Amino acid sequence: MKKNTKILLGVILGIIVLAGIVAGALAINSRIQKENNAINAEKERIAATAAEAAAKIAVQKQLVEDFKNIYGSLYNFKSIISKGATGIDIEFFDVAFINETDFACIGNSSKLSSESEDGTDTLTSKGFIKKFTKGSDKAVWTKEYKEYYFNDVTVTKTGDILAVGNADFEGPAFIIKYSGDGKQLWRKDWKGTAQAVTLDDENNFLIVGGNTILKLDSDGKQLWKKSVNNGYELLSCVQDADKNYLAVGNHMVGGEGEPFERKAIIAKYSKNGEQLWKKEYKETDDCALYSIKALSGGGVVVAGAINNSVYNNDDEDYTRDGSVDGVIIKYNSDGDIISKIQYNSVAPDEVFYDIEIVSLNGKDDVVIAVGESYNMDKESGEIVINETKRALMVVFDNDKVLYEHTLSGYDASSFKRICLYNNDWKNCILPGSVFDDKSRKGGEPFVMWYGGYQGLLMFK
Repeated sequence: MKKNTKILLGVILGIIVLAGIVAGALAINSRIQKENNAINAEKERIAATAAEAAAKIAVQKQLVEDFKNIYGSLYNFKSIISKGATGIDIEFFDVAFINETDFACIGNSSKLSSESEDGTDTLTSKGFIKKFTKGSDKAVWTKEYKEYYFNDVTVTKTGDILAVGNADFEGPAFIIKYSGDGKQLWRKDWKGTAQAVTLDDENNFLIVGGNTILKLDSDGKQLWKKSVNNGYELLSCVQDADKNYLAVGNHMVGGEGEPFERKAIIAKYSKNGEQLWKKEYKETDDCALYSIKALSGGGVVVAGAINNSVYNNDDEDYTRDGSVDGVIIKYNSDGDIISKIQYNSVAPDEVFYDIEIVSLNGKDDVVIAVGESYNMDKESGEIVINETKRALMVVFDNDKVLYEHTLSGYDASSFKRICLYNNDWKNCILPGSVFDDKSRKGGEPFVMWYGGYQGLLMFK
């Protein structure tokens, strides 16, 4: 029995040892399997990340190719050059699509004469609004107003046209509503200036100018009127995704022998006119914002310029270090800056006057900015027109430049706005002006006015 017992115990012990070995092997195998799974998962994550990055690069490359095909040369655009009679300068400031083929255009014609008795120059101006059909350089109809200045135009859902401006540089302000065939439907005037107008979701419209924000209904009845700080000049407005209103503008102080400072302002209002917040933007002593557009997911994007220049007053040549850079800033709905692009590429100085936003994969990724590149005089701070002034267009995918172009072939040129039809970047109009003085030789200064400026409309 004892011998059998020993044998039995040995067998049991062997089984226990074998079970331990098997369990250990299974544990090791499980651990190895987990490690392999983790390694495979990491490989898959890396591959997915690489694939996502490659896909994004591919999309960006395709976008670059798309924009090159569309905007590869701005001369591929069809263009309308509007030249005034002898001695008349023409400039286009803004356009708005009435439908896919027709659009309303505002601008100004000017004539400088020296026919007064005391020999001083006299500037005579006319503001105008015209209707064009794409492909034709002949206006369907034109309305002109002596000593008036149109600043902005928009079109209602029913095809009526709203134009705002000033009866003089200092006002009074006006808004005129026209039918699509040019018939004046009504007009309102008030003390102040009007720089921009935008329609809201209820067919009311918001007007900004000076330090005033004005809301009117579709018949021109005033709903409310609000003011920001004295000295501000509001230049652009928009309704955001939350149905609130936002406006941007600038405040300039000093100059004329005093220290110069310009800072920008952005303010948000409810539909009832309650100010929700107001923010100032001052990165340097000279910051300006000219245009604001709403983002589909909330928030806004604004465009303007930052002057980074420092003047060396002790330098014998009074040289300027730095440049003026175009700037694009995205704000969230609370007025916090979420991103900023500072652009300095084409020429010593750039400024963005207007922007449009187009969507990529359902997101507000692509911003098209227009304005001009130029060289600022190192002493006066004025734009040196007879050295360089070129219409500028830059396309951004977030902070990546997809495309950039300046318009050559003219002594000077400028894009004032960009207008898209149904957010389609392949169907847009660029209004502005060109200066083409063929009689100028050897870099002589421009003979300003006297018929040198011509209105420019470029469209796809």
